[in-house]
This record gives sequence, structure tokens and C-alpha cells, in this order.
Amino acid sequence: MGEGSILSSCLSQQYDDLRRQLADYRRTGAAEALHRARIAIRRFRALLRLFRKPLRGTGAGMVSGELRTLLRILGKARDQDVHRESLQQIGKKLGIACGEPWRSFWDDWCRAGQGAHLQARSWLRDAPVRHLLRRAGSLCVADRRKEFREAAEFRGFVARRLSKSVRGLLRKKVRIGRLTPEEQHRFRRKCRLLRYWMEFAQPHLGRGGSPFLKSARKVTAALGEARDAQVLAASLPKRGLPWVPEIQKCLEQRQARALRKFSEAWKAWRRQRFMAQRFYRQVRASGP
Repeated sequence: MGEGSILSSCLSQQYDDLRRQLADYRRTGAAEALHRARIAIRRFRALLRLFRKPLRGTGAGMVSGELRTLLRILGKARDQDVHRESLQQIGKKLGIACGEPWRSFWDDWCRAGQGAHLQARSWLRDAPVRHLLRRAGSLCVADRRKEFREAAEFRGFVARRLSKSVRGLLRKKVRIGRLTPEEQHRFRRKCRLLRYWMEFAQPHLGRGGSPFLKSARKVTAALGEARDAQVLAASLPKRGLPWVPEIQKCLEQRQARALRKFSEAWKAWRRQRFMAQRFYRQVRASGP
């Protein structure tokens, strides 16, 4: 199989998963289906960024930008799902999940979530999204054989991109508590992108980076928990509900726990970066 075929196969596999997950959410409207659909979008965009140079001139950048817009639209419904689950847990913990005004507040929150899901599913049925998916699919069949002639060259390209990203992201100490919520979110996106690249590369490069990948998952999970608590705290009503300060306090505690988990995982991830870079250098050396 030509190396252009390998790249097309990688893109096609992720594109098929993207179409399947979007169709599943459009059909069922389930919260878990929405979560899987958003992950599929992010993974496909991550693959487009990993192979940005081979895909130059194919319109991949425009497709990635439009997929990002779709991701934001679906994100509103996803936030409602995550926040509803968190509020339910906190309400039971505080013993306020009954009677008024909680019931009215809860009903309004659930209706807002249903509305967000309806809007997201209607977007997926619109012609612009169908056209976007057709253009995304066209990226999988374009001829890119001139970029990679051999399997070793393909592995060397991927290993080089990963080695550079590892060095750039993990060379500095990060004091996450000193970053603003928006800076934390941008940092989380960088970590998640590297994690997706490693997950894609592992079957092609071997399992030498598995411990490093495990730590990456812990880092992104902890930052995700902190982000969910931040967004929910900011979206709560400021007045009219007597127990909002108690919920805010619970959310602050959740965020503090998540950031402590991040600090532990981040230290482990940074310790492992030299092992990971050595592994990627060995893969690169096996190329032409």
C-alpha cells in the first residue's frame, strides 16, 4: 500500500467515525451520543492539524474552522448536560433538591437543556452541515502520495511532530492556579491536542509511549473537571435563590480538587517527557 493510501486510510477511518457519531446523535438526541459526537469532531480536527503540511492546498484549514463552529454549537447542549448532572449531585448533597424554589429552578434548567439539544439537532439536519461533511470526506480521497513515499517516512513525520510538541508544551513549569480561567482553558486545549495525536500515533509507532499517554489523559481529565466547575459557577443566577452561595462553595471545592489532581498528573507527565522524546527520536531514526 502506498503511503498516500495510508494517510487517506487514517483520515477515512476518523471521518467514518465522525459521520457515524453525528448521525447517532441526530437520531437519538441522547446526552452520551452528543458527547461522542463532539469527541469525534475534535479528533478529526486534531488529525487535520497533525497533517497540516501534507494537506496544504486541499481546503483542510477551512473545513477545520467550520467544524470548530459546529463544535461550539453542540457545546451549548453538552454544557447543559454536564451542569444538570453536577447540580443534581450538589442538590442532593446539600439536601435542597426538593420543594420550591429549587423545583422551579430545576424545571427551567431542564427546559433550557432540551431547547439546546433541539437547536443542535436541527443544525445537523441543515444543508450547510451536510455540505461541510461532504467537503470533509473529500479530504480522505485526495492524492497525497508525493508527500510520503514509504511507511518509514510516514512514521518519521508523525514522530517528529510529536517530539516537537512534547518539547514545546512540557519544557516549562505551569502554575495553573495563577492562570485565568480562559488561560487554563487554552492550556487544556493544547494538552488535549497532544493527547489526541499520541492516541492516533500509538498503533503506528508502537507502545513505547503508553505511560506518557496515560499521564496525558489524567492531565486533560483534571483540567476538564476544573473547567466544568468554572463554567457552571459563572452560569448560576446571581440573585433570587437563597442556596446559590452554598452551590458556589461546592463548585469551588470541586475546582480546587481538580486542580490538585492536575498538579500531580502534570508533574508525572513532565518527568516522563524525556522518555517519550527518546522514544520518538528512535522512531524518527528508523526512517529514511
